[in-house]
Amino acid sequence: MSCDCCLSTLTGTADSVITCILERLWNPVERQVLYLVRYRSNLKTFRERVRELGALKSDVLKPVIDADDKGEEIKAEVQNWHVQTIQIEMDVECLEDNFEKTNGCCHMWHLDWRSRHRLSRLAVKKTAEIVEHLPKGKFEDSLSFPARPADLRSLPTSDFVPLETMSKAIHSIIGVLKEEKNKIIGVHGSGGIGKTTLMKQVVKQVDKEIHFDKVLLVWVTQTPNLRRIQDEIAKFLGIEIEGDVEYQRAATLSQRLKHWPTILIILDDLWEKLDLATVGIPYGEEHMGCKVVITSRFEDVCNKMESDKNIQIDELSEQDRLKLFKIKAGLPESNAFDRTSEEVVRQCGKLPNAIVIVGGALRNKPVNEWNDAMKKERDSATITVEGIPEEMVLCVTLGYDQLEEDAKSCLQFSCLFPAYYHVSMEELVIHGLVDRLFPGAESLEEVWNKMDSVVAELKSSNLLLVDDKEDYYRIHDDTRKVIKFIAKNLMAEAGLKKGWPEEEDLRECQKLSLMDSNVTALPVQPQCPQLITLFLQNNVLEDIPTRFFDRMRALYFLDLSYTGITSLPPSFQCLEKLRSLRMENTHLRDHL
Repeated sequence: MSCDCCLSTLTGTADSVITCILERLWNPVERQVLYLVRYRSNLKTFRERVRELGALKSDVLKPVIDADDKGEEIKAEVQNWHVQTIQIEMDVECLEDNFEKTNGCCHMWHLDWRSRHRLSRLAVKKTAEIVEHLPKGKFEDSLSFPARPADLRSLPTSDFVPLETMSKAIHSIIGVLKEEKNKIIGVHGSGGIGKTTLMKQVVKQVDKEIHFDKVLLVWVTQTPNLRRIQDEIAKFLGIEIEGDVEYQRAATLSQRLKHWPTILIILDDLWEKLDLATVGIPYGEEHMGCKVVITSRFEDVCNKMESDKNIQIDELSEQDRLKLFKIKAGLPESNAFDRTSEEVVRQCGKLPNAIVIVGGALRNKPVNEWNDAMKKERDSATITVEGIPEEMVLCVTLGYDQLEEDAKSCLQFSCLFPAYYHVSMEELVIHGLVDRLFPGAESLEEVWNKMDSVVAELKSSNLLLVDDKEDYYRIHDDTRKVIKFIAKNLMAEAGLKKGWPEEEDLRECQKLSLMDSNVTALPVQPQCPQLITLFLQNNVLEDIPTRFFDRMRALYFLDLSYTGITSLPPSFQCLEKLRSLRMENTHLRDHL
């Protein structure tokens, strides 16, 4: 090989090496320069990806919230993605603050190049992180596991007082359940005698003496809602029933109930015959392992349900009534106050509910004031409530009158919901905020704490009952009816399926609840000048008349949730005092 050729080869090799070195030196430099040059475009791309992540997070959160409300277990991968998303959002917020400071502090680009270079580089890095994170949030499968079936054996029965009369009733019910031939058992007794509390205790006793693969307890109430009853049973089974066709839903439920070899279904508070087949409850030849216990105020209802055996809940003995009152009034076991207690109990009648309410009302009050309080209520009693014993009306009135005003307001608010509805602590807090019950409270935490104290007072009074779920409460049906009569300007037709009330009944009404009341159309211009609360949720409504709100300008609490309403009328602008508009599960948000 010639020298020229060798020289040429060496020169070419040197050029390649130099080029390679220059490229390696230039690429990092170029990248750093591009961070500066592409500052604005990098920022734009970063913000586009942030918006994309925000939209995806909203899409994921909606079904997650719905699933959580149903008691379903959110999958770990979904929870992890959500936590990572929150962390990214926190980083984004910090980065945006730096962008604002950089743009606000310097007006000359060349004085700002170091900060811009650093922020551009961080934006590119965070954009890459978001791009990598986005696909992980596009879940192909369900976001949650089905809710675990409720276990009634863990029902709280803190309100149960062991009384001889009740123990005999429990023993009788368990004995009848043990007999193979008895498939439908009727339990009847007057309102307020303690049937619901008794059945909760039966559930616990059944677990000890009889084996059932599944035990369910469902409240039916005076106005039974077939779909709600089906959904309640399905919830106990940990399933959902899809569709709206009645017979298909019943067939689905029946099929799932047959999966359990032995099952006990307790239907509490029937006021009329309920077709078990229409609900989807298999019994008799359809499912020999299924037993149904129904409770009612009326033996006739049990007979119409073709019960195999009926059990009557007897009135409390005199000894049991005295024992119950003394426990609820916080009296010692001694006989020191027996004479006064006996007189108070005599005026309460023989209903446990009446006795516990009076016991709660007189608790911690001087004993010498007890008879005076009872006499005062009896002398001033002018209320007669159809179907409610006089003693029950007297006792509820006494309990109500002993409450502070904020507690009375909360009790009235709880009466705005249907009998089957269990009011949550969150709803009570919202009521406290909207009605401004606690003027001195300066934060949500303070309102919550004050409401906690109010609820404690109501629980102690035995007017507000603790539900099976934590922080959920209910009111006994008789108590509800009496309070509706006591409270002025309150019209609670929730769940009664009566539609819109007569106009003359509304002129002085302040709180109106038509929740789940078969309201399909609204009047053109109702005269409701004093109305401050209006509940219309769970009705098949599609629109609101143009001038509907013209004559209800005092309104400050409006609930349109779970309706088909898509827009608000021009008269909505009249509601200048409105503090709360609830519109869950509507299309209203798209039009506001």
